[in-house]
Amino acid sequence: MVPMTAPSIPFLIYSIAQTILCIILFVQLQNMKKRLSSFTSGKNGSSLEESIAWLTKKSAETDETHTAHSKKLNQLNNRVKTAVRGISITHYDAYEGIGGKQSFSLAILDENQNGAIVSSIINRNHSAVYARAVREGAPLQTLTEEEQTVLAEVIKKIHI
Repeated sequence: MVPMTAPSIPFLIYSIAQTILCIILFVQLQNMKKRLSSFTSGKNGSSLEESIAWLTKKSAETDETHTAHSKKLNQLNNRVKTAVRGISITHYDAYEGIGGKQSFSLAILDENQNGAIVSSIINRNHSAVYARAVREGAPLQTLTEEEQTVLAEVIKKIHI
């Protein structure tokens, strides 16, 4: 047997340390291979690239659907703005001595406060219907007290 000299002991310790380090690195490499293998194999053995391609395609389809829905939503929003948003009616006796509150004023407005006020005045021998335009909440003709009341009520309803 060859006697160990002082320089060979550090070399032996260094060699053992390197061997242990190699074993540790080998084990870590095997673990990483297992992780990579499970990561790259999907359903029915599909690869990671196929999964990414599928996700990219689905993302593009989702973007197209979102764009189509946004356009449709804007169209519906524009239609709703011009749809009837508020109605108010009041019945009253237009003439003294005639009961039953058969006369009425009806206000109909959209979201932009455009619309009309329709009034029907009834007495024993005569009935008349009047329509007055409203633009942006303001009447284009002079209103009666009852018409002013229904206009104020319908504007409140729109803003609730």
